[in-house]
Amino acid sequence: MDNVPLFEREHRKDSQLVQRLQNELADAKRFVEAQARRQNDLEYVNEDLERRLEQEALDRIKLDAQKADDERRWTQERAMLEEQRDMWEKRCEEESRRRTVIEERLRRAEKELYRMHQKKYDIEKQVRREESEKRKHEAHIVRSLERDQQELRGRAQQNPNSYLSIDPTSTPKTPSPRPCARAKRFPRPWTFSACNAPQEQEDRGSSARRRMDPKIAI
Repeated sequence: MDNVPLFEREHRKDSQLVQRLQNELADAKRFVEAQARRQNDLEYVNEDLERRLEQEALDRIKLDAQKADDERRWTQERAMLEEQRDMWEKRCEEESRRRTVIEERLRRAEKELYRMHQKKYDIEKQVRREESEKRKHEAHIVRSLERDQQELRGRAQQNPNSYLSIDPTSTPKTPSPRPCARAKRFPRPWTFSACNAPQEQEDRGSSARRRMDPKIAI
């Protein structure tokens, strides 16, 4: 090393320093280029994020406006539905009261109709009973009159003058009929009833005696 001239040694040192600086400069250049590429990438990502953020903000604003409109519309619809609910509840209560009143009237009408049918049935039953009793009394009166006529004919055949001893005011003995319950409840003087049987029997007996007794007929 001592034999190497000074200028040559300095020249070598300078060459090494230059080489080292060139290498560092190349490394710095590559680093700067990498950083530039990374910066470009980051700027692209930043721009994309800004666009997305702006779009998200616009969408958020639109959603908020739509939400407000929906809430306003839903509030109106809810108020309208509540009014309809109250109206239908009132109608339901009115219909329930009307149904209760109608059912009560229907029950009363059914009871009244049942009473009317029962009364009609009782009246018809009573009329049939009275008709049966009337026919029995008529048959009894007819048999009694026939028996009295047969007795009078027999007495007249046995003793022609026996009819003079008969009291013209007397009436044949017939059992008195039972009082007519229907005549008491529903008096009808223009219809025949078993209650008038004794009077009719007496009239028939008097007519028969007048036909048989010449003096009475005169």
